[in-house]
Amino acid sequence: MTGAGGNLIFPTTSPSNTNQNIFKADYNLSSKDQISFHYLADQFYQLQNLTGLVLFDRNIPGKSYKLQWTRVLNASTVNTLQLSTSGNVIRQDGCRPNPSFTTDTTRRGCGHAAPSV
Repeated sequence: MTGAGGNLIFPTTSPSNTNQNIFKADYNLSSKDQISFHYLADQFYQLQNLTGLVLFDRNIPGKSYKLQWTRVLNASTVNTLQLSTSGNVIRQDGCRPNPSFTTDTTRRGCGHAAPSV
């Protein structure tokens, strides 16, 4: 398929795999005190760069935690203490030649036989 200017277009869909787990707990200590906790873990994987010479895998695991304490002081005042943290790591690895275009991404594999400087 060609696009504007005669450029080749490769309509692709990247294979994705996602997973998310959530745990939440609430507990009433008394009529005035409540604590809650939540934990979230997610995992995202996708094959990237399907229209380029080199494929790579993208993995993004993440975690989130929250602990909260709520105290009702009187009919018009509520105090809440909340502690939370979250984060993820983006990993790009598994670089390999894209078999749709080539099996070798070295200079010689791409047809460049001239010595490099």
